[in-house]
Amino acid sequence: MKQILASILALILAGCSLNKAPVQEAAVQDKNMTQKPAVIQPEKKETKIAVSNAIFSTFHTILPCPDCEGIKTILTLNKDKTYVKSMLYIAKDPKFSQEVGTFEINANIITLKSADGKTQFFTPHKSSLIQLDENKNKRTGVLADIYSFEPVDKGYKESFFRQFFKFKNEKSFQSVIITPFKDGARLDAYSSLKDGEPPCSLDGTLSYKDGIFYLKNENGLALSVHKIHDNIFIKNEGKNICKRGYIAGKYSQKTSLKWLFGKHFLGVLTDDMKSSDIIKIFGSKNIKRDANLKDENSYIVFDSAKNGLFKYTLLNGIITQIELLTPKFKTPEGISIGSNFGEIKNALKIENFTNQNGKISLKIPTHDIVIKLKTTENIAIKGLSDIPDDTKIDKILLIWNQ
Repeated sequence: MKQILASILALILAGCSLNKAPVQEAAVQDKNMTQKPAVIQPEKKETKIAVSNAIFSTFHTILPCPDCEGIKTILTLNKDKTYVKSMLYIAKDPKFSQEVGTFEINANIITLKSADGKTQFFTPHKSSLIQLDENKNKRTGVLADIYSFEPVDKGYKESFFRQFFKFKNEKSFQSVIITPFKDGARLDAYSSLKDGEPPCSLDGTLSYKDGIFYLKNENGLALSVHKIHDNIFIKNEGKNICKRGYIAGKYSQKTSLKWLFGKHFLGVLTDDMKSSDIIKIFGSKNIKRDANLKDENSYIVFDSAKNGLFKYTLLNGIITQIELLTPKFKTPEGISIGSNFGEIKNALKIENFTNQNGKISLKIPTHDIVIKLKTTENIAIKGLSDIPDDTKIDKILLIWNQ
């Protein structure tokens, strides 16, 4: 009997042992599943490149041309999805035209559609626009740079404000000087071929839009000025823009305006500026009141080495007169303090002169200046022909806003 009970007990214990194993194994499996959950892969979606609002701007390049030097092309993309493309064919017989149309943006492709149905493709790249080929592919090699449109920014506009020459040497030259004026510019022409008489006197100021300066008159557009690398190209739209000369064509950059002066300007200063503008440019530390003229609102501007550059006089906050104090400033014809009368009469047109006790003043209206010569008390001066050629300049005064 005891043996039977012992056998039954052994069987019961063995069964319990067999039942526990699966439970423990299931527990381990459950634990492992808790530690390493299954990763659910999200559905792949097509990503689109967002085009920046920076594309709503103006861009420029010079495209190749089979029968001209190149096509200066300026493209403006407007926020209303319209565009304007200006094209100047740089040639002996230049042509200037504009194309208008609309554009669409799909992913990173900008598709232009002109009014006549022609399509062009672009894609943004950093701050530039890349013109694609007809298959919407980027060009390679040299063409990649040519078809890259760079932004027309503030520096692009300021690069117009220079002196530009048309002829190769300074003894026989025609030049134009473009100076800022309000939101636009002035253009003055100078020449060594007309005895100081400007070859062209423009009526009005230039307006600026989308990388191009324009002059308009009662007949509409008179001329346009375009930037070609470091040079400019003037395109006449009318026959009689200049009364005495012809200023159209390509001009090479000669120099900045820093040490030039002429009608309306002295270096980077123009006659529409005020005293506050001079302070911004030269700094208040370099401007001192003229101690010799206590009754006048007169100030002297110095360079960093404390050398006098010029003296200016104010009337109601407006600059009315500037006296040059250094020979560094020159007219486009090369006249400066230290030049003599012989050089003056060969370079500038003298309208009239006055002689007060040997102190001779020459009026040069083409430059809005008065030149005072050194005293000639021992010589009877009745006309310009009586002034010795070696008589030196004593003062140069710029007459502004009078």
